[in-house]
Formats: sequence, structure tokens, C-alpha cells
Amino acid sequence: MAQAALSDPSPRPISDIGETSWPCCVILGACHALVSVGGEIMGDPIETEAVKALGWKYDPDTSISTPGEKPAQNIKKGCSLKVLYRWHFASKLQRMSTLAKVSTREQKEVWVLVKGSPEALGPLLKNKPAGYDATYRKMAEDGMRVIALAYRVLAVEEEEEAVAACSAGQGVPREKLEKDLVFTGFIAFSCLVRKDTAMIIKQLQDGSHNVIMATGDAALTGLYVAARVGITDKEHPEKALLLEGEGEQLRWASARQDTQVAPIPYRAAAIPQLVKDGHALCMTGDAPRLTLHRPPF
Repeated sequence: MAQAALSDPSPRPISDIGETSWPCCVILGACHALVSVGGEIMGDPIETEAVKALGWKYDPDTSISTPGEKPAQNIKKGCSLKVLYRWHFASKLQRMSTLAKVSTREQKEVWVLVKGSPEALGPLLKNKPAGYDATYRKMAEDGMRVIALAYRVLAVEEEEEAVAACSAGQGVPREKLEKDLVFTGFIAFSCLVRKDTAMIIKQLQDGSHNVIMATGDAALTGLYVAARVGITDKEHPEKALLLEGEGEQLRWASARQDTQVAPIPYRAAAIPQLVKDGHALCMTGDAPRLTLHRPPF
């Protein structure tokens, strides 16, 4: 886990998930899509591991999370989290949300819980910390899968409307709830590369094959893996270029924040020379579509 300070622009240190704050515990304990299959809890391995690591006990039949035998240190005694409604992960929005009733010995509140890509959650935050971008970029550059966590406690009027809508099986439009969110931190997962991947890729390259990567991970994570397996040159990270901008401003820029190169205007005809010069070229998001109607020169 990493929490970005509001005023410090430098990357924040990573702490053990067991030391995370109460709001982070709530988000990870109730913002997920876990289900029961044959009496076993199933779902995204990242979600199951996060719930397990924090010591939550989740009941899919009641959609309630309660502290297990060894809960994380900041999980409150006697608490419970009940998922009232889910907005499942949408690839276009790069996030998922839930509406949850958060009950402790002191009070009962309804929270909207959101997790997703750091790029998607940033604009939804009430106060984006100065160290937000630097922190998630550093972790992604180190090959981690980074997820941003945020929440908002609903006011009484919002709570009544949301609970009524959920009871009717409809749910409030998510755009009404996913705003002015409070950022709580990032959760980062390290996914190891198979030991034989680099060997297989080298064999393909030795056979005059051109190897490229298509990934659902963030661009920086993909570039890290590409360097580890021999698709790109890990000794020269400054050679990794990311296509950014739009319209006439489309350009190749340094993919990493610790290297600086002069932006290179995008021209399709120049791509072979960039590759010949040893550059690793990365496109993400709308970039491929934006190149379709550009003149080659």
C-alpha cells in the first residue's frame, strides 16, 4: 500500500497491506465482485488475495464482510460491511464501484466505494494529492499492477435516495455518486514473469520474428515486463517512448519519469527509423485510433 501526501510531490513509500488505514480496509473489503461457486468464494485473484490479506470474512449469500480470526490492525472490532449495490468494472471507465453500509460500534453510514486505474480516479477526487502521479508511476515502472482507492460518505439525503433506489433493484446513476471522492491510497500487486518467457522470446527473435506485446495492464507495467523478457532494452530505459497528445500535437515522449528526451512529432513514415534506432514504441488508449487518419509524412 502507498498513500500520497497532499503537499509532497515525491513518490511515497510502500507499506505492508496489514498496516493500511480503516478507509482502505473498507474499500478492499466491500468493493469487489466475489461470488460463491460450489461453496467456495471465487473471483478476481487480486480481490480474493486482498480480502484474505486483510483478514475479512466475506459471506456471498448476505454480501456482508466481517472481521475474521486475524484481521488487519486497523479493522474496527465489531464492524460489518454490507454491499447494497454494485456497479461492475467497466473497461471504458476503468473502475468499479459499490454502495455499502458501513457499521461500527459508534455509527452506521453509507459509503460509495471506488477502485480503478489511477488515471481514471484522479479527476474524480475532491483533492488530488501532489504526490499522486509520481507515486503510481513509480510503482508501475517497477512492474506492479497499481489500483487507486477512494470513497465518499453519503449525506443523509443522498443516503436515503440511494438506499431506496437499491431496494428497488435500480441503483442511483453512478455519476451522481462518483464525485468529490476522498483518496485513501494505492494498492499494488507484483505479478512474477514466467522463468522461461525470456528464453522463448529470444528464440523467436533469433528466428527473425518481430515480437510485440499486447497487454491489458498499464503502459508502464507493460514496458517493465517487456524489458524483463527481452522485448525492449532494459539497459537503455530512455529508449522507451509513449505516444501521447491528440490531433496535431500527437508525439512520442519519454515513457518514464526518470528519463528526459525531447518530444518527437508523430509521423507514420518515421516509425521504421525509430525502431532501427533502438526505440521501444508504446501506444495506449485512443492513440492507435488517432493515428489512422494522419498523413504518413
